[in-house]
Amino acid sequence: MKKNIVIKAALFLLSMSLVAGIYTFIVIPSVKKEEKNIYEQKLKAEMHTYMSVLVYTGETPLLEDTIITSAVETCFEKVQMPFGCVTSNYVSEFEDICGLQLEYAVCKGQQVSYNNFKSFLKEYDGSERLKEFQINGIVAGQAMPGRFADILLEYPDGSVAVVVPKIQIYDIQQGKDDEGYIAVFAVSEDEHRDLVEAVKEGVLDVRIYLDDLQEASVKTYIPASVI
Repeated sequence: MKKNIVIKAALFLLSMSLVAGIYTFIVIPSVKKEEKNIYEQKLKAEMHTYMSVLVYTGETPLLEDTIITSAVETCFEKVQMPFGCVTSNYVSEFEDICGLQLEYAVCKGQQVSYNNFKSFLKEYDGSERLKEFQINGIVAGQAMPGRFADILLEYPDGSVAVVVPKIQIYDIQQGKDDEGYIAVFAVSEDEHRDLVEAVKEGVLDVRIYLDDLQEASVKTYIPASVI
């Protein structure tokens, strides 16, 4: 009786070993090979599927907080790229990012992703409109789209007043005939009225904030018509 039990146990263990051997050396390798073939076919298909991806080609990196405008459109190029090499949340058209603000710097050769961008830091109440104004200087190149600045009025006697404190620059370009610069701001009706009055009394300039969290300056400008 005991001998029969031992024989049955031995046969059971032998059969289990045989099954384990079949799975280890036949079934599992076969499944892995099949999965590998499926993966390779999928990868091959992806590599032969091309997507239009926007790539930054400018020599100078676009720094964080920069706002993308038409001024830098020539620094972007659409490239046909294998699907398997495309970045996540990629961008295909420049028009889709024009006006957006960078959260991370973009360097030459980098694919453009919507993950690179953020919303403007300032919350608007809906009454602001984009207006352009001629300004005197750009603080040694530091006045760039996305940065915050005070719009100042420089009077003929050299004194200065803050017309609009801590406002974000949307765009800035060289003026005609190299006379100053043209800057674009989102201003309210009151701010627009003050700036229109201010240019009658002197020239506009900007003062750049080193950090977005810096406290805004106090407005000191009072239109001459009110005094």
